[in-house]
Amino acid sequence: MREFINTVKLELSKQIFKNQSSLRANLIDFFYSFSLKKNFEIIKGHVEMGNAKFDEKKSAFRGDSSPTKHLLSKSYDENHTPEYLIKIIKDNKNLIERFLGKNFITDKAQFFRNYNIPDYLESHDIYSNVWHHDSAHGPKLLKIFVLLRDTNIDDGPFHFLDRKATIKNWDRLRHRWSFENLRKVKKYKEEQVLTGKKGDYLIISTSICMHRASIPKKSRDMVQITIYPKWAKRHHPGYDYLSTPV
Repeated sequence: MREFINTVKLELSKQIFKNQSSLRANLIDFFYSFSLKKNFEIIKGHVEMGNAKFDEKKSAFRGDSSPTKHLLSKSYDENHTPEYLIKIIKDNKNLIERFLGKNFITDKAQFFRNYNIPDYLESHDIYSNVWHHDSAHGPKLLKIFVLLRDTNIDDGPFHFLDRKATIKNWDRLRHRWSFENLRKVKKYKEEQVLTGKKGDYLIISTSICMHRASIPKKSRDMVQITIYPKWAKRHHPGYDYLSTPV
């Protein structure tokens, strides 16, 4: 009975709020953000990164590669927020505050390298390469993605839909692991990709804008940091490392 009730609550939340977060998380963020903007206009920009790059020595596999004999994805965290991420946050602080409020907080910078996998695994959720929302913490969060090297369509770029396109296609997107979605990755005419030069970045609310990774011919490197509203620390006590970035 409890599982049934939780399923009903989640489906109700999806129907009302058009995201994949729980009803509780949506209500918490709705209460605290009543005076803030409901949507965040996606920002693209560029930042100088110097010699920043993915550090193979610090990384570890994110998944078990033994079933397919293929490398999947590696990642690592940095406790110290790189200066280029701090600059991006400072340069866009006013817009971030309109969506998350003042005194927002961040998690650790996370570095990712995705490797090539066979095409038949495209619709399998190997490294978040199916359409999804980041739903664990509710709709009020932002992510900054920065290219660690020049990236084109062959490098398996990050794919995303803005909020308007997400809502338009919601009936098809609402279930991350539906049979239809896992059978074949759907393409949308509105989808965009993060390609460009090293240092090109994207700020997007991944909790309300659908997104996915894609398969590189060799590998793709990127760094990300997540920005939360100040009340997130109170309602997610396990995330004690969340701190004020600037």
